Amino acid sequence: MILRQALHFLRSTVTLTAVLFFTLPSDPPRTGSQARKDSLLPRHREWLEIVTHIILPQEEEVFLRLADNRERDIFVESFWKQRDPTPGTPRNEFREEHLQRVEYARTRLRRGSARDGSRTDMGRIYILLGKPLSIDSYVGKQGLRPCELWTYHGDETKGLPVSFGLIFFQEHGAGEFKLYQPGLNSPLDLIELATDKTGLGSTENREAYLKLQRLAPALAPFTLSPIPGTSTYAYMPSPRSNQIFAAIQDLPHKTVNPSYATHFLNYRGIVSTEYLTNYVDNETAVAVAVDVRLGLPFVHLSITPKSLSVDFYEARNQHYCTFTLDLSLRRGETVVYQASKEFPFYFSPTEAERIKSHGVTIQDSFPVVPGSFRLSILLRNSVGKEFTVAEQDLTVEGDGTNARIFGLVLGTRIEPSPEPVHLPFRFGDLRLIVDPKATFAKGEDVVALVNLVSPPDGIRSGSLRLGVGRMDGNGQPAKVMTIKLEEDSGSSTTVVPVSIPSTDLPPAYYVLTAELLDSADRVQDTRTAHFAISPETSLPHPSVLAQSFPLANRFLFQYLLAGQHAALGETAPARALYEKALAQNPDFKDGIAVFANFLIEAHDFDRALAVIEGLKDDPEWSFAYRLGRGKAAVGKGDWTTALQDLQEANRIYNSDVDVLNLLGLCFQKTGQKARAREVLEASLRLNPDQPAIRRLLEDVGKPPQL
Repeated sequence: MILRQALHFLRSTVTLTAVLFFTLPSDPPRTGSQARKDSLLPRHREWLEIVTHIILPQEEEVFLRLADNRERDIFVESFWKQRDPTPGTPRNEFREEHLQRVEYARTRLRRGSARDGSRTDMGRIYILLGKPLSIDSYVGKQGLRPCELWTYHGDETKGLPVSFGLIFFQEHGAGEFKLYQPGLNSPLDLIELATDKTGLGSTENREAYLKLQRLAPALAPFTLSPIPGTSTYAYMPSPRSNQIFAAIQDLPHKTVNPSYATHFLNYRGIVSTEYLTNYVDNETAVAVAVDVRLGLPFVHLSITPKSLSVDFYEARNQHYCTFTLDLSLRRGETVVYQASKEFPFYFSPTEAERIKSHGVTIQDSFPVVPGSFRLSILLRNSVGKEFTVAEQDLTVEGDGTNARIFGLVLGTRIEPSPEPVHLPFRFGDLRLIVDPKATFAKGEDVVALVNLVSPPDGIRSGSLRLGVGRMDGNGQPAKVMTIKLEEDSGSSTTVVPVSIPSTDLPPAYYVLTAELLDSADRVQDTRTAHFAISPETSLPHPSVLAQSFPLANRFLFQYLLAGQHAALGETAPARALYEKALAQNPDFKDGIAVFANFLIEAHDFDRALAVIEGLKDDPEWSFAYRLGRGKAAVGKGDWTTALQDLQEANRIYNSDVDVLNLLGLCFQKTGQKARAREVLEASLRLNPDQPAIRRLLEDVGKPPQL
């Protein structure tokens, strides 16, 4: 308890719910030139050689910027885990297969090359695509340069045709086998020099193709296109050939999101190493809206990890996972708000299959002051040691003179919520169930809540016009609906629920545009939101994890907003909110301590002394009470009174650096140099890195020589 009280006074900015503090730099700091590959340990140089064809540029950049070999070892483990097709099992089939391919390429595909076989065209293709379905060799065939045709079955989801063939040939009849590419090469390149080439110019594809067709009829079609049976014009290469070769080269990008590498660099030291190797992607939705009951703007967020690890608790016959959500709101380098919350989740074996397949979305909300910010979200699952990260820029509007659309939020359904609690994505008596994917099944209603705000004494009138248009369309909405707004001189905030049937919306990506019109049908404000309609008739949506907050404790929101203003240096609004929060609950000790510290930093020492009297009769807060009084007395220059309170604080807890430093200053000011030296030296033993205290100790002077 004493340590907890001390922390209230040692922080320059305090948030009531913060446990884990973190900030994410907008760009990872550079510590100098990137590590040269030849300066790496042999095992790391060898690893880079092994993965040269599959490592993404972002991954290699991060790897070379890591500070030490321990971090590089952890990154290598993370690299393979990102590609593991069966996470959670002992084997990593991708890694095993890749190492086998590299070894085969090195030992079997050098074939006339002076280079390592994995560096040749044949080796690169074998490593990327694996063993061919068939290999037709034309080595030693009269009239042809040595060549081979490799055929494959392709994955259409990765941009490859169902079946295709690739040619490798020795360009000059000897040396390394090169990959034949229609357009860059021609059928003439496969014809042996000794063959009669009368009348064959370098651009005469037809004659060259026909001669090659006589020599190797099964090979010839693949010189115009990797796809067998493709029709071409005038024996010219198929335009799709380049797309196929680009898709082959791009295969490593199709299976891995490189953002994990950047997160690895940014979050080392923040996330423990056991988590760093288990980054998972996520879907995130963030919205800002004014709470109808409280009249305060809130940030609402929902984050769904794309991978969910669960464990089984046999004693309770339940599956479970435990999430930790850490939030950081920044303006530049200033941390405006930070918080950490636990979300334990238990479910029965009968629900396990549904939850594993549908996923879980974790939701939270917090009040926010006007301004532009960067929101960082860190979510960890203790089961599987997984973590995921999301970031988003936010702009929160202040009080305006005109009616406006403050927020437009999409969800899967609306539920009544009359309980006196605050919940994420709850607006008034309505709660929107949000799936961050914003993808709806064919026939499923697209639900939206439109958050309208008008001046406090204003009267709403006019209408709300909503249009739905395809993202790939001509900009004209396919569906338009208008909602008449009733005149209302009551609350300045309202929420309009909207339901849009998707039965007549074909599968596509859409934009929902909401326009606020005045009584003369003039557009006052506009907001947009995006969603997708799937061809599926049914889509699973994740289970929602959220925590309710009793409105009886709404004074805590005032403290949070006051802390945000204080962090931004906005003293006047911060003080007003602290006063309001204190008036709403004069017995909240944490709030008293925070407010008193704020007043001391604002140099309002008399008001600080008055506020901190609220801690006087509580034994658990005696240390904070004495320290606060001592700091205020120091600020007023009342050294004698300060000594009395600080010495009492030191008797309660004698290892507090802040107390010792203030005592040293008071002893110096009252001429007690020996005692000043004693406490200042004690402070430096606890924390040697205090240049200002070392200077103060020098000012006190050394004891006289006897």
